[in-house]
Amino acid sequence: MRRALIRFEDVGPGGHYDSAEALQKLRVIADYLASEGVPFHISIIPRFINPSIGYDKSIAMTHDPYVRRFIETIQYCCRNNAALGMHGYTHQHAESVSADGWEFAFPFCSSCPPDDVEEACNQPEAFINSYAYNRLKQGFTAFAKSKLRIDWGFSTPHYTASPVHRCIIEACSGLCFENSPCGSNPRRAALYDKDHEFYRGVIYVPTPLFYVMPDRSDQDVQRICREIKDYQVDELAAFFFHPYLDFPFIAINKAGKVSYNENSYLKQLIRCFKKEGFTFVPILSLFDFVPASRRIRFYPGKENIIFTGRIDNSGKTGLIIWQPASGSWFLEPCPLENFPCRQNQLKEAGKGNRVLENWARGEDWKPLIGDFNGDGIDDVVVWNHLTGDWQVAINDGRNLIPDHGRGDFSWLKPWARSQQWVPLTGDFNGDGKDDILVWYPPDGIWQAALSDGKQFIPGPGRGDYIWLEGWAKNSCLIPLTGDFNGDGKSDIAVWNPENGEWKVALSNGQQFIADAEPWLSPWALGYEWKALVGDFNGDGYDDILVVNPGRGEWQVALSSGTSFCPTGNSFQPWAADPDMQPYTGDFNGDGTSAIMARLPYLRDGTLDVAVSVLRYTENGRVG
Repeated sequence: MRRALIRFEDVGPGGHYDSAEALQKLRVIADYLASEGVPFHISIIPRFINPSIGYDKSIAMTHDPYVRRFIETIQYCCRNNAALGMHGYTHQHAESVSADGWEFAFPFCSSCPPDDVEEACNQPEAFINSYAYNRLKQGFTAFAKSKLRIDWGFSTPHYTASPVHRCIIEACSGLCFENSPCGSNPRRAALYDKDHEFYRGVIYVPTPLFYVMPDRSDQDVQRICREIKDYQVDELAAFFFHPYLDFPFIAINKAGKVSYNENSYLKQLIRCFKKEGFTFVPILSLFDFVPASRRIRFYPGKENIIFTGRIDNSGKTGLIIWQPASGSWFLEPCPLENFPCRQNQLKEAGKGNRVLENWARGEDWKPLIGDFNGDGIDDVVVWNHLTGDWQVAINDGRNLIPDHGRGDFSWLKPWARSQQWVPLTGDFNGDGKDDILVWYPPDGIWQAALSDGKQFIPGPGRGDYIWLEGWAKNSCLIPLTGDFNGDGKSDIAVWNPENGEWKVALSNGQQFIADAEPWLSPWALGYEWKALVGDFNGDGYDDILVVNPGRGEWQVALSSGTSFCPTGNSFQPWAADPDMQPYTGDFNGDGTSAIMARLPYLRDGTLDVAVSVLRYTENGRVG
């Protein structure tokens, strides 16, 4: 598919859009694009200033009748396939006019603000007090007050900023809709695996066709129509357009009847793109994830074992940390959900919230996470393969409390006594309480023990306590559990790294029924990949994710309920490091899984999150 993007530039509460007539014409343009099935993007200037006439209006001024009309118009555009981003805060400085002036510093700029100090890129106090950060912060605050939602991120006024201002901008937005300052291919969107004090990774989506200039509009329309003929299938034909250029082509009579000239600049361009076989797409369709927040100085070293789970009633995934040598356990929230503003506050390092001591000491214990009493918060079960002992610590939202179980602190014993058993967790009967599952690879035997909230009771299965036999008889296979068909019961998937085959056995609540055909093949060949599960598009079906830590490559295959289908996007490179440990979790409580990369030694223990944008519909907005 030949892909194209269009962005409306310099739209703010003033200037060319300062009248009811102008706003009505903007709605007419939105209607036209909707009729053509064209998703589009709008770069919003949150505050419009014209010092020469004393004009100063912000989208935060919701008491102002004109501002309310402006906000309503932008919301109307959003209902017609528009997705919003922030274009500076005022797009000006000092006595310059918004949309014309420069907002960030660069060499030899006489009307720009002074540059920030280099320490703003790596010292929290300097960052928070910097000019650039406060401009972005004011812009994000204005958006929040207006109730307009930023859908994709930021574009820098005139695409221009000093290196210090650029690092601050990137620290605040993981996606920049502008030409990359990194010197990459100007026709391709790219992810850069930058490692800075306050962020990891940034996406740049360029506009290689540039824009239609007001003083040479006819020539630029012809130029763009000519240049797109040379674009290859894998190249991105993107441009930006000032919608006021089409206002002279729109007439609205007193009765409200609209006439929109077919020879307008925008209509000519849309016809050219369609004639050449281009499809206009939303910017968020280009990537499965967008880099979000970072946390540093967090439980460094591999002596700290990290798990993800719902640690309280917030609805968000948090972190559970285990120190095997001492049997110490910690609960930590994971406030890394910020998107598209990923730096609205600097994250503090973990403070050592110890919630349990001297429990499950030593490497003979294997912890697993699940909600074993059905209260909506995840607990910890530990299994000792030497004794077949299963013990549970209940999470009450503040502490992990070893449960008495049957009276001896054991929820089940002896069961699965051998290191050859592979333990898993999931809600296999769909009663709202997680259970335990063990797999014996030599015979392909799967047995489940169901939780009644106080103990695990081996499930009868088909009558002999076996839920499935003779399936996945290979110790090289990688097992995963998740609700792959969305029926509320956890199922099994097994992946063969040697041939890239993914097979699924669905739970009916009493046993597993293996599908005859693989759900996906071949996909993810080789043991350098790691496999995880999560619902990355929020449709209620668990999907699969594979990660190559060394390359920092992440790929998703979405579940349809009967098969896994790769998205076709490869999110890379991001957090590339052989020591990188990948995780998934719903870190912002929106019902969608994000990805998290842990580097145990970088910056004294680093966590980075990238937010899934697969939940977005075809118009690029949250469905």
